[in-house]
Amino acid sequence: MSRAVAACSLFCGGGGSLLALVCRGQEAGASAEKHKFLKDAGMSYNDIFQLTIGRIYLPTMRAVAAKFGLDELQKAVMDGTRKQVEALAKNLPSRDLPIFAGTFKNPDPFTANTWEMTIVRDSAKVFELRVSECLWAKTFREADAADLGFKLICSADYVTAEAFNPNIQLVRDKTLMQGHDCCNHKYVVKSS
Repeated sequence: MSRAVAACSLFCGGGGSLLALVCRGQEAGASAEKHKFLKDAGMSYNDIFQLTIGRIYLPTMRAVAAKFGLDELQKAVMDGTRKQVEALAKNLPSRDLPIFAGTFKNPDPFTANTWEMTIVRDSAKVFELRVSECLWAKTFREADAADLGFKLICSADYVTAEAFNPNIQLVRDKTLMQGHDCCNHKYVVKSS
């Protein structure tokens, strides 16, 4: 179950950018003619979220939560997220805060088009950002599933930071998913 549900949560926050960081450069030498699977579908990011999250992911997660309980579903998502981030990060030359922060400073197109964020602080020990718009929160809230979104998507941000580097801690007390005016992510290097 964790493999099936963790992939979606991995792309929230820095997970999508983390994946892009690991995969960048693999597109070099691609054929000039695109395979039909790679052609533009003519859909907006909002359309994609409404289709994949609203019509596929949410009903599936609601059914799984009804059968196993939301806490068990959350545990499975967190376990799967942890394993995926550890696997992605293990080949990076460094797993320090500046590398982690780089996934936000240079987001992949998916993240860049599903969030609106501002960097508040950027140092070797603290990286802080403010998310003022989030397509994840918008989609879950419109589907009256903010509780599910917070447990499965927003909570994965904590695991993502810890799995990337156990000395990086996320401190956050506001999320758009919960109805606040922003998400206030603050990644801090723990004191030794």
